[in-house]
Amino acid sequence: MIWFTSDSHFGHKNIIRSCSNWHDKEKTRDFPTVEDHDNFLIDQLNKHVAPSDVLYHLGDFGLGFAWKDRFKEVRSRIKCETIFLCLGNHDHIFTSKNKKADEVRCLFKDVRDIYYKKLMGRAFVLCHYAMRTWPWMQTQSIMLYGHSHGNLADDPNTLSMDVGVDTCLFGHPKYAPYSAEEIFAIMDNFKKFVPVDHHKVEEDSFVLPTGAEIEVFHDPNPNKACMIAGPTLVTGEAVLDNRRFQ
Repeated sequence: MIWFTSDSHFGHKNIIRSCSNWHDKEKTRDFPTVEDHDNFLIDQLNKHVAPSDVLYHLGDFGLGFAWKDRFKEVRSRIKCETIFLCLGNHDHIFTSKNKKADEVRCLFKDVRDIYYKKLMGRAFVLCHYAMRTWPWMQTQSIMLYGHSHGNLADDPNTLSMDVGVDTCLFGHPKYAPYSAEEIFAIMDNFKKFVPVDHHKVEEDSFVLPTGAEIEVFHDPNPNKACMIAGPTLVTGEAVLDNRRFQ
């Protein structure tokens, strides 16, 4: 199965109500300690995401000075073996030019700013930040993001949504990851694509941005691990058949 989450903020003292130094604690998370917070989020991931599943984490994995020394320990406790990470604004540990950055990058399948993916027959754009327009949106592509901690109003007229741990829209339990099947159900039942510019709905194909990488996932049996095809780097404009995006 394929899963999505964002903004775990492992090790972040100020996001925990009991130990936060923030003046406004209304949006903080109600846990006694940082350790309790981290343990609960790890338990939520392990409860839903199997070791052989695929998890996309859309940024702000963790932060704080003490966090840097706990990174490997926290990652090792997450049983999912295949995690793709989008860089968030707090993920400085991954971009620093030192040995530590190399050590933590190798704990993930891939680390980048944005992913263009075809997952289970549907085009996805995955980024830490929300977009108003994105590639292939006129062909019903889905844009998933984090960063806003549920504070950005959801738009029912666009196929995008916040998948951060603080969100609980459409009956989703707070702090739990979203499965691809849940994302499809939300998009099909609660949201629709309404053009915001000159791009109208297209039926036949979509164009992959030059330099983008697309990795095809197919999950014929949701009770088994996903089959993963190797990534293909697009060096020019590539038109992919959209008729199977059903």
